[in-house]
Amino acid sequence: MDIQNYKTFLKNQYLIPSRQILHENMDANFKIFENYGLKNLSDLKQAISTPAKIDKLSKETKILPEYLNILRRELGTFDKTGTGLERINGIGPQAAKAFYEAGYKTVKDVANSTKEELLEKITKVNNEKQYYKAKLGLKDMQFVIDYANLIVHFES
Repeated sequence: MDIQNYKTFLKNQYLIPSRQILHENMDANFKIFENYGLKNLSDLKQAISTPAKIDKLSKETKILPEYLNILRRELGTFDKTGTGLERINGIGPQAAKAFYEAGYKTVKDVANSTKEELLEKITKVNNEKQYYKAKLGLKDMQFVIDYANLIVHFES
């Protein structure tokens, strides 16, 4: 994915409070990345892959190292490969089992659900099978649906 498409993806994503810094000066920062020669996610990931590289990029671009470090973490959640449900931020291997058994076989299935339906079905499966310990709510389900919709949108 090129860096501008990722910026659009990130701009449309709900970010947890500790990552909302990424929305600050986003257009300017991503323009700096491009001017620096970072054209795609692979380039960006490589440029911020270690603390030393983050420090170097920060000094050369004047983008705060805190911003770059949070961006590195967020890229890690986005850069899931494959076709499964685990590509959705917030769904790990155990939760993916619950989603699958509840009838959500694809990212598109999740994107087309409602938060109420999703919560009801996932909770029922998890209560029976005990895949994970977390108590999820409607906000969690909306986050998963929103992220699934972003994936569907950017893949089409």
